[in-house]
Amino acid sequence: MAKEFVFIHVPRCGGGSIAEATTSLGGKYDPVNRDTDENGEYFYEGYRNSDLLKGAFLFSFIRNPLDRLISAYHCPWVNKRRYVNLEDFIIKFVLNEEDHNFFEWSHVMPFTDPRMKLVDDKGNKRVDFIGTQENLQEDFNSVLKILDLSQTNLINKHKSEQKKSFDYHYNYDAKQITESFYEEDIKFFKKINDR
Repeated sequence: MAKEFVFIHVPRCGGGSIAEATTSLGGKYDPVNRDTDENGEYFYEGYRNSDLLKGAFLFSFIRNPLDRLISAYHCPWVNKRRYVNLEDFIIKFVLNEEDHNFFEWSHVMPFTDPRMKLVDDKGNKRVDFIGTQENLQEDFNSVLKILDLSQTNLINKHKSEQKKSFDYHYNYDAKQITESFYEEDIKFFKKINDR
């Protein structure tokens, strides 16, 4: 039998497509954005999250943090049309985790936050493979090759209508605030993307 494999879903990084393909191939899916108990545990589809990850091949996907934030801003179940513009969204939502429920805020949570499970609290990588949304199919093919599974074409589950570069959406102040907030994510993304 092939090794157990688990997709750790970082929101707004092409995860709907990866989750569907992973489960169809017999893998499991960890959505990470569930409310936890006092021990940091939650159950999903009958599995306790810590048990799900033991001994399995773990993989995830990330995305350019500035582009990911634009995706969250345009996501109806995150923004809910509560914000005047991107800068308002950044100041009132992104920078104020404590004012929002965890599910919504997880869509902007830095992927270097240990709650995303990609790194521990010292910044050490906890997963076996991290791909990027920018190279989604190619990187997913790499996962399948590692697992000795047949190539599978991904179906785009949440295709964005946004065609403009993320730079189009940011004014100077919004970009400065975002780059400061996601400083570690930007470094981490560059390291993964430049491999």
